Amino acid sequence: MTKFVALDRKIHMSRSWRRPRDFRFAANESLVAVAGTELAMTAASMPLVFVKREETFELVALLSLEMGRNLFVAPDGQWAAGQYIPTLFRTYPFRLLRVKAAAQMVLCVDEDSVQNLEGSSEERFFDAGGQPTAILAEVIKTLEVFERGRLMTISAAKALDKAGVIVPWKLGAGDGVQNPLIDGVHRVDEPRLNALGDNEFMQLRKSGGLPVAYAQLMSMARLELLPRLAAYHSAQSAAPRNALAGMFGDGQDDTLRFG
Repeated sequence: MTKFVALDRKIHMSRSWRRPRDFRFAANESLVAVAGTELAMTAASMPLVFVKREETFELVALLSLEMGRNLFVAPDGQWAAGQYIPTLFRTYPFRLLRVKAAAQMVLCVDEDSVQNLEGSSEERFFDAGGQPTAILAEVIKTLEVFERGRLMTISAAKALDKAGVIVPWKLGAGDGVQNPLIDGVHRVDEPRLNALGDNEFMQLRKSGGLPVAYAQLMSMARLELLPRLAAYHSAQSAAPRNALAGMFGDGQDDTLRFG
């Protein structure tokens, strides 16, 4: 199980971190948060849905109709389909999280990726002067941009909810789904959105709700990818890996990018 710990200069100065060689770390993630500038790219690659976190809706990518399964991670750990990989997967093993006794979010790292620096050829956290290395600084910048975008996306979702255009989405689980991910999934109701009055529509425009709504609506066409990916997983033992590109489009070879 993934365990994120706060990055501490005193503790991690003499340690390094391992780059993920594939995406097995995300194989059990059925949902992943998406936000900000990545909305258009994720909407073109995978279905987006709203889920309720406490009293707030959050926009996430739907990676499976089954809890604890990520169909976008192939059995060999490679990214199975689409040109875009969500930020929170590309920046693993790091995450900005709230920890006890901290007023702000802090940079955390998956404890399993940390190792002693001595004899290691992996990435250092800090340089000799105690400053973040260039790649760590890039990670921090990417995650800070993502977090700002996430807060803006949550605010936009609040506006959509207030306008009454977010509704439950009853998805058919299909055969072979042991733990269906059905309850709590929501979508934008396009007829309701189009029926809004001029003032309500303008309020959504000012709040940033419209781009989020249109991204979610556009992404619904990608729902058909999930049963195709499920079929691929079932047949993978008999199908060569290179057949994947023909079925779903080229994947990405690099597993860690921060752009």
